[in-house]
Formats: sequence, C-alpha cells, structure tokens
Amino acid sequence: MKKLLSICLALFTLIFLNSCLKDKGFENNEYGIAPTAVNAEPFVQILGGGLAKFTNGLIKPNTTDTLNIADTVEFRVFYVNNGKPTDKDIVITLAPSPTALAAYNAIPGNSVFEIFPDSVFTFTKRTVTVKAGESFSELTRVIYNPRRIDKSKLYLLPISIVDAQGVKISSNNGTIYFNIIGNPLAGNYSVVGKRYNYAGVIGYIGGPIPGNTTSTANSPTTKTILAIDGKKSMVDYANLGVGTGRDYIFTYDPAVSTTELKATFSSTFLANISNVKIITITYDPVLRKIYVLSTYNNQLNAAGDDRIVEETFTRVP
Repeated sequence: MKKLLSICLALFTLIFLNSCLKDKGFENNEYGIAPTAVNAEPFVQILGGGLAKFTNGLIKPNTTDTLNIADTVEFRVFYVNNGKPTDKDIVITLAPSPTALAAYNAIPGNSVFEIFPDSVFTFTKRTVTVKAGESFSELTRVIYNPRRIDKSKLYLLPISIVDAQGVKISSNNGTIYFNIIGNPLAGNYSVVGKRYNYAGVIGYIGGPIPGNTTSTANSPTTKTILAIDGKKSMVDYANLGVGTGRDYIFTYDPAVSTTELKATFSSTFLANISNVKIITITYDPVLRKIYVLSTYNNQLNAAGDDRIVEETFTRVP
C-alpha cells in the first residue's frame, strides 16, 4: 500500500510540475512536458525535442526586416526522474548534429534540408546545467540573422545532447530540430500589374482585355512571395494589400516540372467572391518570371462587379 501511495505521489508531482512549466510560458520552443510513466532510470531530454515534435522547431524569420537585426530561438533541457529533481548539478553538453540531419533526410518522404550555414546562425553556449534541487536547465539560445537566410531553401539545425555526465540521454527527445521552410519561388520580386474594374458581369474568358473599364489600379511595384511549405507559397493579390488575406496561393514542385505552376486564392478571399478563374499562368525558371491573368466577381453569386487582374513577377536578387 505504501509503495502504491509513493508511486501515485510521484505521478502527481510530475503532472503538477508539468502544469507549472506550461504556466511559466517558456518562450519560443518551450512546449511543456507530457506526463511520463514511472521510469526505472533518470534521463534528460530537450523540451520541444524529438521527431514527433519536428514542427515545434519551425522558425519563421522576418526576412523583410531592413535593420538587419539578429533574432533568437531558445530551449531548455529537462531532467526526468518520476517528478523528483536532481540531487546534484548535471552539466549538459550540446552540439549541432550533422548525423541527425542526415538521418532525417534519409527518411522516405521527408523533404531534404540543408544545414544552417555558419553565416546564418551562432550557437556559442554549448553547455547548460540542471542545478541540484531543480529539474530543468537555464535557457540556451541559437542566434540567427534573418537577412542572411535564402528564402528559397530548406534549412535544418538539429541540436543534440551529446553528454550528460553519465545520466541517460533520451533516445526520442534528445535532439531538437530547428528548421526553416523555404520554397523555390520565395523571395523578392519586381511587379508590373494592373487591376481592371468593370460594372456588372462581363464574363471574361481570355483574349484581349476589354477596354470598357470603370477604373484601373496598378499593382505595387515590388512584392515578396512567402513560403507556406516546400511546395506552396503566397503573395498578395493585385493592389489589395499585404496582410489582408487576399492572396495568390502558388503550388510549384520542380521535381515534377520546372515550368508548371498552379495558382488559386486564399480561402478568406474566396469566401467573399465568385466566378473566380485563372485564365493564364506561366513560369519561366530561367528568368524566374511569373505571369498570371485572372478574373473574378467582387461579390458572391456574381452579384457584384467583375475584375480582371494581370500581373508579371520578376525575381530580384
């Protein structure tokens, strides 16, 4: 009976600690700890680590920041011993892991990532300590420069626990996978484009653009295509504005075709318009130029006015 009460108390302590960690709101890659079954041997793991939590390591850098300011991601190491803290200081050694990168890339179906270049990141503090009487280490930081990131590439920086002074290292959660999802189309573009506004429904299906407009509006002269994932990207549509939810959604997979590009619109935009058609879309991978001709009605059920939008995007360095 005493043994059963002891186990229950240990589980309660671990769950309580878990709640406290979540309540502390650890920054960035601190995601709390799932309740752990009673383990026979203490071990250490990285909060937010493991392949099952790969998306927890996603970094979304502000690559349009003109101030060239470095940014950081942070994480902690956690000591797991049935809810009990360590009774002595444990110095944890951390290091980037090319082996973990190669292993991830070798998994069938995974996207192939490159290691973060040295020019992009700095990881100088290679040791942290779980102090006696505690269960987690101080924060350790990875510093990266958003302006040096090539938005077209997929970057991965696995950081692993490589030594814990004899304490077992978690085989599942001993590595955290910081990653940046790039896209072949992502980047800055010069733009030549125009939106043609009409009264009522004109039923445009292609060919010369009709001249009976009520007005026209030029597109911004520069736009940035942002990665959604390795194959999908997005950019604001016509002159409707960045951040308004009215965007092109491009799908491009050069492994299938270097010239085939598909487009639709963001769901928030589609929810309020009708008669949406992509008339023409082309991509020149050599010139890195996108041409899109499209039309829509600005209200549901064709109750509003038709619009035609023609835009050419040309990648700039």
